[in-house]
This record gives sequence, C-alpha cells and structure tokens, in this order.
Amino acid sequence: MIFELSEGFVRGTDACRLADLVCHIMHGEHYLSISGASESMLLDAIEQNAGTTDRDLFDLYISWGMSPTVELRTYLTTVSDARFTYEKLDAIATNPSILLMENLREWSFYQNLMASYLSDSRFKNIFVLLAAASRNPKRLKPDQAGGFGDMEHMLKMYQQLGYAGISEQKIMVVMDRDTDSASIYPTDRPELLKLLSGKRPESLSSEDIYRLKQGKYCWHMWYRRAIENYIPDEAFTALGKKRKVLEKFSDHPYDKPEKYYSYKKNQLETLSGVMTRELFEKGLIVFKEDGVEMNEMQLFLLKIAKIV
Repeated sequence: MIFELSEGFVRGTDACRLADLVCHIMHGEHYLSISGASESMLLDAIEQNAGTTDRDLFDLYISWGMSPTVELRTYLTTVSDARFTYEKLDAIATNPSILLMENLREWSFYQNLMASYLSDSRFKNIFVLLAAASRNPKRLKPDQAGGFGDMEHMLKMYQQLGYAGISEQKIMVVMDRDTDSASIYPTDRPELLKLLSGKRPESLSSEDIYRLKQGKYCWHMWYRRAIENYIPDEAFTALGKKRKVLEKFSDHPYDKPEKYYSYKKNQLETLSGVMTRELFEKGLIVFKEDGVEMNEMQLFLLKIAKIV
C-alpha cells in the first residue's frame, strides 16, 4: 500500500510515535508519500527515535519506498491521514493482509498462479510485488471460511481481532459462483454479497464484480462455476488421468470436474502445479477498465495486490 501523510499530520504527531509508524510502514514493505516540506521533520524523527538497525534500513528505504511510481499509484491502494487516524494507519501497516477463501487448498493454486504471472509484460512490477508478499505471512496470509456460509461471520470476527475500521482495506474475499451460468448469481448468500458489495444479489451485475474499483470490499467471484473449472483437460491428462466421457471438461465451464475425471479437492495443488501461464489463460474472459484490457486471472491478481 501507499501511505500518504500530510504536512499537518507530520507536524502534529509526536516524533517518537511518528518514527514508530514510519518504521512499521517500512517493515511492511509499504510505500510512503509525504510533502517536501515535511520530509526533514520525518527524517529528524527517525534519526532521533529509531534504533540503529531501523535507521540503517531507512537509509535504504528512502531510495525505493518514498517515491511510488505512477504505476504503483494506479494499482495499489493509497491510505492517508485524511481518512484514517494514527491508530488505524498503524493497524493497516502492521496487520497482515488476508485472502479469505472457501478452502485453504485453493491457496496453492493461487501461489502457482502468481508464479506463472511473474513474466507478465504489462503488470510484471505489480505481480513481482504480490509474489513477494505471498511468501511472507506477516504481509499476506490465507485463511479459510469452511465454505461461503461462514465468510460473513469471519469478516465480522476480524473486526474484533484488530481489523475494526480497516477490514475493507486489508481483507479480500474470493468465492466460487456455484451456478450453472455466467448470467446467474448465487441466491444462497444474500447477506454476504450485500456486505461485500452493498447490493442485494438480484441487483448485482458484472460491473460490481469484474473490476478493480469495487464498491466496498475487494472481492472476487469466479466467472466460471468454481476454481476447478479453470483447470483444463491438459492438466488432468498430464497427471495420467483418463477422461470418463467423450466431451472435454474445458468445453463445459459450469460442470463439475467429477463428471469428467476422478477428482478430489486435495488434488488441486498437484493439478495447478503442472499448469503453465498459457493453460491458466485458456479460454479466459477479458475485461476492460479505464481503457486497459485484462483477463480474469490478471484482474484477480491485481485485486489481491490492492490489499497488500
């Protein structure tokens, strides 16, 4: 994330507390944006109040952490003292971001996906940053809700665990669609969808889901039936699995994989491990936002980057 601190905030914050906040921002590998007029005050606060190790680290941090590029400002989330108190800014800097999913077995799929997109020419810098965060549980950690039914409860639970007032910035939810068509949204989770989007299920549209600028939480519902529907036949056959029927699984994005192959959820990691970027992208829907085209996997990864 990018922390934007105004001159008034820097001037009005006790130097010791200011140094603590900036060091927490630095250790979280976040970016810092301040006005030139307050830079000397911030440097003085670090010099006088931070420990030797932190002062040395800050000398290196200045070269990369205090000059966020236009690209970073476009795709990362900016938080500022105009909206958040000192305490909330410190909580955003120190609490790990959370990717909340239905089953933790999905995490390996997402990690393999991130690794595959390190070669992406358009969003490479963002994806390199995201992959680094995914390897550090103090920056980004996965959590499971045991199915969509517990997600609303868990989001409310996190409010009691240090995320009160900052959960929309720090937690992303990903879920399966679990319907038989891209034009049908699930009706079995109305309160969860309302919490995430601010809308009832009958009012949802693709614009509420398949874009970076979302209404409330950062969240994603797979365009196909479930995460398994992004695993093409080539991945199954690469593991020696025989297709049960004549039709290809890849041609039926709203069927269940068990109809086509012998499959269990614990095989998700192994299957995603044999997938290349080309296989991850096979048949993907492409979306456009602010004139920029991105396929669903790029969009999904950019959403995760918004919370780290």
